[in-house]
Amino acid sequence: MQDWSPFQSVIDERLSDREIRLWMKRDDLLGGPASGNKIRKLKYQLRQAKKLNVRTLVTFGGAYSNHLFAVAGLGQALGLDTVGYVRSSSIPKNKTTNQLRKWGMKLIPLDRELYRKKEDISFLRDLQEQHLNSYLIPEGGSSQLAMPGIQEMVTEIREQCPTQIDYFVCPFGTGATMAGIAAELRYDEKVLGCMVLKGLEPKEMIRRFLPAESLAKTCHFVEAHYGGFAKCPAEVQSFIQTFYDVHGICLDPLYTGKMMKHLFELIDLGRFPRGSVIVAIHTGGLQGTAGYNERFGINLPIPKEILNLYEEN
Repeated sequence: MQDWSPFQSVIDERLSDREIRLWMKRDDLLGGPASGNKIRKLKYQLRQAKKLNVRTLVTFGGAYSNHLFAVAGLGQALGLDTVGYVRSSSIPKNKTTNQLRKWGMKLIPLDRELYRKKEDISFLRDLQEQHLNSYLIPEGGSSQLAMPGIQEMVTEIREQCPTQIDYFVCPFGTGATMAGIAAELRYDEKVLGCMVLKGLEPKEMIRRFLPAESLAKTCHFVEAHYGGFAKCPAEVQSFIQTFYDVHGICLDPLYTGKMMKHLFELIDLGRFPRGSVIVAIHTGGLQGTAGYNERFGINLPIPKEILNLYEEN
């Protein structure tokens, strides 16, 4: 796994008209098929698991989960057994679950009522009794141990970016990525979280990781779900395809595609001061695009590495 992911300038006339410089941190190119911010969030949790000499990683996610994908792939590489509790009454057969099984992950369905208990102490205690010598990883890898890996990403960006940064922009799901960025901000820098799920309470979620004063000064939130988490309307699909055609960068339909579309909408509306320097975080998640294409009969762009992986199955 390469140490640093690339840092790429995005050139677009909509940006130059407003003298805005946009850079993208390409964590989609970090670590192979199981790529993106999940690797950063899991880095120190996996170190802790190895330190405790556990045999099994136990975690949670949906049927197309990038998090389950990363845990399964990294677990196999480390020689650890993996168990994934899937938010479903039964385990669907799709490209993601096929690959999880290929990597040796044991998949167990949890109906939505039980899945809501995934953070209850008594429920987690019962799971640990069922899976002896195991290490529990929260959904999305969001824990305090996720923070240092994200903070390291910010350190990388400072080395790679040739100028002072005004805004970091990232998708907002469970909050750990945004919190890790916010913890490393300096001067007048700000971080914008693009919420890709409906009904989130982002400030409450961020307070699990950051003191209230940091939240108030640096963290800003915008809704960018475009109808809901699993929704990718035609306007977002069109943006993803055009962005790929122009810039050669694949975006996923649930996180980075929505983030980048909303970012350009905000730029078009003049919400960023002229001359701003913006760094957008590409959090990966591109394996999920294959499942989305399969599920809805569309053809969003997918990196060759992931296509080749699925063609082997």
